[in-house]
Amino acid sequence: MTASGRLHMMDPDQMRAPVVWLASNATDTISGMRYDAVSWDAARPAAEQAALHGRPLGFELKFKPEGEGGRSTRR
Repeated sequence: MTASGRLHMMDPDQMRAPVVWLASNATDTISGMRYDAVSWDAARPAAEQAALHGRPLGFELKFKPEGEGGRSTRR
């Protein structure tokens, strides 16, 4: 939010390069990822930018080994 309490909206032109790449055949085998368009540099190769600014959707569960306060993963 800005000082005036309004949300800062991203310039739609900043979305162009990532959206064009996402709609291309280059992404036919990609699923479950999110990409940061704010950091995307349209002057660089799209595959390079995707590798730099992509991350999996959601979160990963990481179990603690027994004895470290976590539940046992064994049944």
